[in-house]
Amino acid sequence: MLKVEYTPFVLALPTPHWESLSWWFLMNMLVYSLVLALINVIEQVMSNVAIEKMDPLGRKADSNNSLLVMWLANMGASFFGGMTNLDGLAKSTTNCIAGARTKVSALFVALVISVVLVFPHLLNYLPEFALAVLMLFTGWKMIAGLYNVAYDGEYAFGLSLFCAILVFEYGIFEGLLIVLAVHSFIKYVVYRSSHIPTLEILSSFVQTSGENEPHLHEAEVRAFNQMHASHSIRISQRANDRKSLNSFLKEWEEYLNRGKIDEVVHAYAPQGLLWHTTKQLLFANRQAIASYFEELVKLQELRWRFETSQIRQYDEVFIKTGTCIFSYVENQKAHEVEAEYALICCKHEGNWQIMEHFTSALPLLPSEAGKVTLSTHSEKKE
Repeated sequence: MLKVEYTPFVLALPTPHWESLSWWFLMNMLVYSLVLALINVIEQVMSNVAIEKMDPLGRKADSNNSLLVMWLANMGASFFGGMTNLDGLAKSTTNCIAGARTKVSALFVALVISVVLVFPHLLNYLPEFALAVLMLFTGWKMIAGLYNVAYDGEYAFGLSLFCAILVFEYGIFEGLLIVLAVHSFIKYVVYRSSHIPTLEILSSFVQTSGENEPHLHEAEVRAFNQMHASHSIRISQRANDRKSLNSFLKEWEEYLNRGKIDEVVHAYAPQGLLWHTTKQLLFANRQAIASYFEELVKLQELRWRFETSQIRQYDEVFIKTGTCIFSYVENQKAHEVEAEYALICCKHEGNWQIMEHFTSALPLLPSEAGKVTLSTHSEKKE
């Protein structure tokens, strides 16, 4: 069993003995504090990206709120002898595995910690082997996470291994700083080789929000296009991938015809896009897509079937296009709609996902060109 020594809960100013600190020591303390803050911010933002991907409801994480809470918690903890901590990805992973779907789970964890804070002797009843199991499970999940990194490409996988070696050899501060410097240098060289202005490159580095970094996105697209302009896109004819994609979409069709909304929506990527069949509406995540299908399945005797199809593959992206027919009964009258469709799909962790789905039963009117309404579940924006 564990043995927990009782420590009094005392409020005190977090001030050191200034008279015993040299200027050299203070400078080192400042540098390490800045590095620690940088690591905290990077890890928190990266954790939010991962949390968004594992969230069963596909919700968007607010990094500003997360960083504010982390700052308040760290500032408060320093008055009670605490040290820096993070809003852990491990806890969110555990929540997801346990089946939690709302933020009430975070409140529940806080209540449990509060009980332990008031009655610390309860920890004496926690067996050491239980902690060992938790550490082994957490370590294994971190190692298995390299698979997800490998999915992002050889460069990301190689950089992560390089970072791990540096952290092991020189420490987390030095290792991450070296990797950040190397990565920034490589990106700078790639952009400059595409004749992108230095000022534009530097401005892209300081952008942190994915939705507010158009320069970075444009720079990456321009760099990619110019680097690969001399190579035509290779279209693979791999029969196994096409067969599995057709099976995946056949299951999606069956789920839709049987009215199984959860399975239908789960086939889409968390931030997948779905264009309305007869209106200029764009549904921009799983929640919005679910609202579309919930209205659709209210139609009586709804049936969807693929008529013609053609599959093209560009690297890891598969595009299936063709015609389809969906029918339904309204006011005791049968309706049949013929439409054109385009499904952009790719694999994530070995499973197919629909990245974008476009179906058009009506031609785009000239007066509506360029005017699309974006739906993100509960709100609609022009």
